[in-house]
Amino acid sequence: MYESIGLTTGDGDSTTIYGANQTAEAFTLTEGHSVVLVNLMLKRVGAAPGNVTVEITEASGNVSNGAFVASATLDGDLLSTSYTKIPVTFTETILENGQQYAIVVSAVSGDSSNYILWQKHTAGTAHLSSNSTNGGASWTTSASDMLFEVWGNPSLKIVSANVFSGYPLARVAQHGTKQEQTIVKRKVHKKWPSIDISKG
Repeated sequence: MYESIGLTTGDGDSTTIYGANQTAEAFTLTEGHSVVLVNLMLKRVGAAPGNVTVEITEASGNVSNGAFVASATLDGDLLSTSYTKIPVTFTETILENGQQYAIVVSAVSGDSSNYILWQKHTAGTAHLSSNSTNGGASWTTSASDMLFEVWGNPSLKIVSANVFSGYPLARVAQHGTKQEQTIVKRKVHKKWPSIDISKG
C-alpha cells in the first residue's frame, strides 16, 4: 500500500453522489509506483444508484484537473446499505513521483433517492477532499478527507543500458578470376544495464 486515509477512521458521509454530483480525494506521490487497486469505503442509498465510476485523474491545487489516468466501473446496485470496503481494480497504470492525483467517484445514473455515499474522516488534517455539482467542471474543497487506499507495484528507474553485439561478416576478395571468401569475426562487448533499484 502506498497512499491512504485509514479505512477505520470514518466518522461522516460525503455529499450525495449521483448525476453531476461527484466527490474526490487528492493525494501526492512521494515515490513512483503503479496503481492496480484502490480500496474505498462506500455504501448505497436507495435500491438502484446504477453504475459507479471510480476514476483517477491528475490534480493540481488539491482538486482534479480532469486529465485522465485510469478508470474502473462497479455495479452500485450491489453495494451494501452499510459502509463496506470496496476493492476497485484497475489495469496497471504507472503514477509519477511528485505528481498530484485525485480519486473521483461518480454515479451518473443515480438520482436524489438512489445515490452513493463515500465515508470520510471529518477530523482529518490533510483536507484533500472536494465536491463537484457540475460533472467535474469545477470543484469546491472540503475540510475533511475521504477514506481510501492505493495499492500498486514499485517503479524501477533504469539509469543506463548499453549493449553492443557483434556478428560474422563475409569479406569477399577478388584475386584474378578467383574469389576468396574470408569470415571476419568481431569481438562482442556487452555492458549490462546499470539499474537504480531505489523506488521512484
